[in-house]
Amino acid sequence: MYIVSANQSQVVDSDFVERFVLVEKPDAVILAASYNDTRLPVTLTKFRTMSEARNTLLDLANALGGGQTVYHLQDYLADGSMTWKRDARVKRRGGS
Repeated sequence: MYIVSANQSQVVDSDFVERFVLVEKPDAVILAASYNDTRLPVTLTKFRTMSEARNTLLDLANALGGGQTVYHLQDYLADGSMTWKRDARVKRRGGS
């Protein structure tokens, strides 16, 4: 099955992907395709919350098991609507 990323910039062939993983970061949850131990994972899309990411992962698993040929990730959950949380404190610079 071919998976089209949310921003439609890449297509991933699921026959070569070992597993799909959710990676939790401080400001987002990332859905990544992991190939093997020697190759870095490929980010497919980002989500605001873990529940959105889990729902999409379940939809992807159902599409893989159902025999679909193409799966499009939702674009409304992609990184355009996320906000970066920043701390109001001043960062200290090195010096004497």
